[in-house]
Amino acid sequence: MAATPRPRWSKNLPPDLSELMNKLINHSASFIREFDSSKQKMRAIAGEFREIADEVRKMPKRTNEARTPRDIARAIVMGAGVGIAVMALAAPFTGGATLAVVGPLAVAAGAAGGAGAARAVHVMKNKKDKRRMKKVKRLEKEFMKIVEPLKKDLEEIKRMCEKLEQRSAGDQAGKTLADMEDFQKIMTQVSGRKSEKVSELSDGCQNVVEDFDQMKDELKDFTEK
Repeated sequence: MAATPRPRWSKNLPPDLSELMNKLINHSASFIREFDSSKQKMRAIAGEFREIADEVRKMPKRTNEARTPRDIARAIVMGAGVGIAVMALAAPFTGGATLAVVGPLAVAAGAAGGAGAARAVHVMKNKKDKRRMKKVKRLEKEFMKIVEPLKKDLEEIKRMCEKLEQRSAGDQAGKTLADMEDFQKIMTQVSGRKSEKVSELSDGCQNVVEDFDQMKDELKDFTEK
C-alpha cells in the first residue's frame, strides 16, 4: 500500500508568510547541506559508541567470573593444597610436626594469593574503564561539534514551521531537538563516570542520526521546488 503523500506548501502566500517561507527554505537548505557533508562521520561515531556499549555490557560478566567467591576460594584451596602436599611428603622425616605447623601457614598463603588476584583484576578493570571513558569523551566532543550548527538551523526551522502551520516538519524538528537534549543529558551522566550509561549514550546518538535523516526527508518538500 502506497504511503499517503504529505501536503506540500503553496507558493501563493501573503507577503508576510512568503518571507517566512523563504527563510524556512534557506534554513532547510543549510541543514541538508551540513548534514550531507557530515552524516558519514556521524554514523561512524554512532558505530564506535555501539562498540563501546557492547564492550561495557560484556564487562560485568567477565569481571564477576574472575572475582566470584567460588573462584577466589578455589585459588586459596589450590595454594594451600600445594603447601600441604609438600609437607605431607616431608612428614615421615619430621615426625609429622611439619604438617601441623606449616599447614595453617600454607592456607594463609593461599588466602593472600586469592585476595591479591582479586585486587589485580580490580586494578585492571579500572584501567580499562579509564581508557574507555577517555574515548567516550572524545567521541562526545566530536559529535557535538558536528550537531551544534545543525541544532541552530533546527530551532529556526521549528519556529517557522509553527508559524506557517507546517505540522509534519515542525513535529519532526521538535522530536529531533528533544532527542538531542536527551543525548546531552546522558553525556552529563556518563561524565560522572557512570559507565553503565554508555549503552544509553549509544542509543541516544543513534536516535539523533536517524532523526536527522528523517528531518532531511521532511525538508525536501521545501527545497525541491
